[in-house]
Amino acid sequence: MTYLQLLLAEAMDLPWDDPRVAKAIQTLRKAKVVDEAAIKREEIRRDPCREPKEVCRKHHVSRATVYRAWGS
Repeated sequence: MTYLQLLLAEAMDLPWDDPRVAKAIQTLRKAKVVDEAAIKREEIRRDPCREPKEVCRKHHVSRATVYRAWGS
């Protein structure tokens, strides 16, 4: 479950794994309404792990991206 899934599911008053939520996310991404980098930064910020190397592997980003996300 991603942060975006959670937000849309709450807004639509549906469970997070409902296919309509997935379809809404797909439509938003296709229309380029969603800032993928901002979503990735928010996921990194909300990750409880504070070991940079582990966070890099988990989210498939560079160490600099992790430090920027934590610093902002």
